[in-house]
Amino acid sequence: MPLHLANPVSSKSTDPIGISRRAFLAICAAGCAKSVQPTYPPTDDWALLADTHIQADPKATAWDTCMAENLDRAIDQIATLDPRHILFNGDVAFRAGEPPAYAQFLKAVDRLPKTGQLLHFTVGNHDHRANFLSAIQTPHDATLDSKVVSTIGGQNARYLLLDTLEKVNAITGALGDAQRSWLVAQLNAVPKDPTILILHHNPDLSLTGLTDSSAFLEIVRTHRQIKALIYGHTHEFRIADLDGVHLLNLPAVGYRFNSREPLGWVEAHISPAGADIELHCLAGTSPQCRVHRNLPWRRDRAT
Repeated sequence: MPLHLANPVSSKSTDPIGISRRAFLAICAAGCAKSVQPTYPPTDDWALLADTHIQADPKATAWDTCMAENLDRAIDQIATLDPRHILFNGDVAFRAGEPPAYAQFLKAVDRLPKTGQLLHFTVGNHDHRANFLSAIQTPHDATLDSKVVSTIGGQNARYLLLDTLEKVNAITGALGDAQRSWLVAQLNAVPKDPTILILHHNPDLSLTGLTDSSAFLEIVRTHRQIKALIYGHTHEFRIADLDGVHLLNLPAVGYRFNSREPLGWVEAHISPAGADIELHCLAGTSPQCRVHRNLPWRRDRAT
């Protein structure tokens, strides 16, 4: 697993990718070549998690639920499926991203089977960027030094991981001018590949959303290769549509604000034509726990 080893791909790369511990050791056994060209998995199979909200105390609770126990349940479910990509989409830690919380998170994630999964992360409003990067050595594009952003080149799509953390333990988020410019440059550089944007905050002007959502969504509307937005933050599970772009709001793993909402994570299989997704529940009796949907991609050109 790529959690406890610095990624051999340069942090200045504009196309970093997670690398497994097994792959890293194999490379070093062969001589640790200066330039490593990672090989991509044959299919884009994902486990999508958000809002784990782990505290230093593994028995800590919020909203009448134990976050560490919920993460353990999710890991047990994921281990039976063994997806190649595992995403933790923001708010890894509880409240303000203290170092002991990340240490406890790493202990939980280390329970995953060592079969070469690629782990990916974004930061949320309850993460502390410096503490996060100190604990979790996730590859990111160092050219945008104020944000943790990265690109992942998959078999069937391109994934851009964004950073919406504006202020630790505040509610709203923002991309900012520099990150939006970075995003446009990334999209213009590879205009034909189906692209999925992953961010923590909900992309709207609500009390919990992005303060610069209007500028962000204009980018989404005008770059037709963008097929889906994946986000968390609201502790709700929703599937919506914006001009043919799928909006997938991930449920929380840690705790929920409304007992009618599921706790859980989403399994996703990405093909060149769309995404097949399934909600895996950890708790709750919501009928949404039976959701299994196919989301076809919008056309590259408006009709």
